[in-house]
Amino acid sequence: HALLKRVQEAAVDWKAGTVWVPERRKGKGVPARLVPLTPKGLAAFKAMRRYDAWGSFNNSRLREMWNAARVAAKVKDHIRVYDLRHSFGTLAYNRTGDLHAVQELLGHSDLSLTARYALGAVPARLQAAVAAMSSKTGKSYGKSKGGLGEFRGISVDSRNHNKTA
Repeated sequence: HALLKRVQEAAVDWKAGTVWVPERRKGKGVPARLVPLTPKGLAAFKAMRRYDAWGSFNNSRLREMWNAARVAAKVKDHIRVYDLRHSFGTLAYNRTGDLHAVQELLGHSDLSLTARYALGAVPARLQAAVAAMSSKTGKSYGKSKGGLGEFRGISVDSRNHNKTA
């Protein structure tokens, strides 16, 4: 939300659906950049324009409003506004498999930080591989009593990782 406080209305290209995000000085810093917006993101900026909500805002008031919206939506889990950033990073990586693009979208200077955001995402190619295996054999390959898993009569003991036949 610190960067959002610095975005000005003139930074949004309403027709192209992009926003010019100012440089980030925190940590190693990130240069200013042009970021594409989803239709919902563009709608959010339109709401900011409608309510003239540009500029600085009170962080504690933001948390109050967020929690009121969460309760009204009957979301029982305590989700912080910042958690949406993590969810976006995970979803963007899950959909694209492109960690560098996610790094740029999130404004990270270090790829390893972006990788932490993407930990919850299972790459689409791995999901497709497992789905293809499952659909052709009718079997599900997962954990079994043999430790880490069994495949074609070979099991791996999870305590010492020795193969046994």
